[in-house]
Amino acid sequence: MPVWKLTIDLKAQWDAYNYSGKATFVETRDQVVQKFRDSGWDAPDLMPLLDELKDTEDVVAFRYVFDEIYDLADADRVWIETR
Repeated sequence: MPVWKLTIDLKAQWDAYNYSGKATFVETRDQVVQKFRDSGWDAPDLMPLLDELKDTEDVVAFRYVFDEIYDLADADRVWIETR
């Protein structure tokens, strides 16, 4: 069983955008970026990816960058909770 050194819980942000419609894309994007910044995760490659994520203008671009962050998290043993 994997051992995760950190969990970043994004369920509320995902739910507000994807299911309840209570948040816009921009609100969700900004909240996700802030959750990562506040998490204490300090991977060397994370900050440039968060800067790139902050600049995404649509869901397609967001998913592309988020997938890179997700891969980095797996390598660094950080669990990203979205459901």
